[in-house]
Amino acid sequence: MSDEKNIKYAHSFTVTAHTPFGDDEYLFLVDELAGELEVSTQRGSVKTKKYIVGEDLLEADFCIETPMTTSVHISFKKNESEQKYVGIVEIGEFLSTPVTAKRHQ
Repeated sequence: MSDEKNIKYAHSFTVTAHTPFGDDEYLFLVDELAGELEVSTQRGSVKTKKYIVGEDLLEADFCIETPMTTSVHISFKKNESEQKYVGIVEIGEFLSTPVTAKRHQ
């Protein structure tokens, strides 16, 4: 990540969703000045103002185009015993899958 991004974003996480079709990786960037969370993938990015971030957790709601609009809810928190972030992502009404995350800042 560039120094410019390190200055702009207060928090950043690499999140891996473990789906039945394989692992998908996402970059979560929290811009506290704008009050936005940006979620980036190889297929594009989306921004949301519906998020909560702390030292131990991140929770967010946003929509993606898949080609139809689908709502996504993600929540993960630090697992002290394993020293990593774990949680779940719910995609639409029918799919939920575990996630792991690594905090960069």
